[in-house]
Amino acid sequence: MKNTLISKSRRAHFLGAVLAAVAVQYSGAALAANTLSRTLTVEADTLVRTDLDVRRNDNYGKQQILVIGTGRGGDGQPYGAADAMRALVRFDLAGLPTEPLISANLVLSVYQFGSGSPTSVFTIGAHRIVPSGLRTPWEEGNGFEGWPVGAPAGSVDVDAAFGVAWSGLGDNPDPSAANNKTQPDFDAVAEATTLVDRATTLSGDLIQWNVSSIVKKWIRAEVPNLGLMLRDSTSAGDFRELYFDAKDGAALTVPDPKWHAAPRLLLVFQAEPDLKSDCKNDGWRRYSLFQFKNQGECVSYVATHGRNVKDEKD
Repeated sequence: MKNTLISKSRRAHFLGAVLAAVAVQYSGAALAANTLSRTLTVEADTLVRTDLDVRRNDNYGKQQILVIGTGRGGDGQPYGAADAMRALVRFDLAGLPTEPLISANLVLSVYQFGSGSPTSVFTIGAHRIVPSGLRTPWEEGNGFEGWPVGAPAGSVDVDAAFGVAWSGLGDNPDPSAANNKTQPDFDAVAEATTLVDRATTLSGDLIQWNVSSIVKKWIRAEVPNLGLMLRDSTSAGDFRELYFDAKDGAALTVPDPKWHAAPRLLLVFQAEPDLKSDCKNDGWRRYSLFQFKNQGECVSYVATHGRNVKDEKD
């Protein structure tokens, strides 16, 4: 699937669309003809890491950032080893419209780049988290590592924190790992992949992944909604980091000027025809996901309050 980086020059327009979508969430109005939009803020997000051995049992559930990047000798891997820092996100899909889903896009805001080359290119895949026994559903946790900003209420040091970690109880000989659970498993095939080029990406830029296919399956309860794992399986042999905003940036007791917005899921649904007049003058053709064959089927749908509804196709 093709995914998108939204540059800083277009951010104001895009954020305007996001705000409009939020307004729709409360008004129930359609943003455009025959569509309904919803913007969901992430329910849980955190990061896990093995870039250094001492980080493997740490929990970052209250951190204002998510980090994706390579290693620096942790877990017996060489310096610059790929996929040493990952991010986890999960959204609550309860109470969504019953209309067919057209699209779903995961959107994250870039916080900043850390170590690495000015020409670093991150290839970030969004992978479905799969049932993993006692490791799912994963627990966000309460860890926060000291920054020059105020820690969120209820947070503790990352070593003392409980919640998901790269390697926790039963998988890590470190006694400090006893209060953590090991990260869950994920599908080896990414739902979507996006490239992030450090040379052309600025703090505050919005990065998107088209995750429509898996969100449709979650909504239909075909597979459990356990969230997504974001990871970069590539490396140029150096230690590099890409930071995204996490939701707890909004909970800092002292605002962080670099923080922009929590991860969100942008959903667009096919609105249903409400009036018989919506079906006339070829109006029935606009409701493509309902698979009406003609005006009569559309009118019948309205007259029977949807009892002749057809399932949408991917």
